[in-house]
Amino acid sequence: MTAKGSLSPRQAAEEMLEYLKSHANETRAASYQRYFKEPVDYLGVGKEKFEDIQQNLLHRVEGAWTIKEAVQFCKLMVKDPHMESRGLGFRVVAAYVPEAPPTLLADIKR
Repeated sequence: MTAKGSLSPRQAAEEMLEYLKSHANETRAASYQRYFKEPVDYLGVGKEKFEDIQQNLLHRVEGAWTIKEAVQFCKLMVKDPHMESRGLGFRVVAAYVPEAPPTLLADIKR
């Protein structure tokens, strides 16, 4: 595991994707599909496990990342088709909203 503060956005994305995929639950993923008319890719990571990984990552990068690194991480995470990966990317960015410039919204929409 990488020491606190020395984790790059790319390293974090690779690690988080591996972690999320290692905690996939096919049964849970299939049950999430019932909320959507179209097919949606879920890993089936439970809410508690998802929140744990988010808090752990934010703790590890606290004081080392700025909004710039959070956005880089998010851009990497949204390339994965699974909802949990994308959600984690956006939730990490949300933690940096207080320091975000007004132009951030346009970047996130893109």
